[in-house]
Amino acid sequence: MDKIRFGKYGIVFFCSFGVPRKYSGIAYGPIVFILPEYINDRGLLEHELVHTRQFWNPLKWFKGKLWWEVEAFKEQAKWYSDDRSHAYARLISTSYAWIYPSKKPKNC
Repeated sequence: MDKIRFGKYGIVFFCSFGVPRKYSGIAYGPIVFILPEYINDRGLLEHELVHTRQFWNPLKWFKGKLWWEVEAFKEQAKWYSDDRSHAYARLISTSYAWIYPSKKPKNC
């Protein structure tokens, strides 16, 4: 497989550059970086490609990060034979908790 792929909505690089620690891949607008060890992970690729499509659709810009990730994980799940919904829910709830911080009741 090639280390670079061109698609309708962006370009994908399979390299370590640009991928934050604890991530397997990331999209910066139409540019995607995926770690080389995930070159055959079609689900991850499709997840990041959802983000490139979201970038090109201004109506989706205002939906927010949580909505973007849910849409991407739903697409990613289609590519695996096992049910990963619990893992995705845990990832979203722990990785994106800063978006919607819970408020502690005053009397606790």
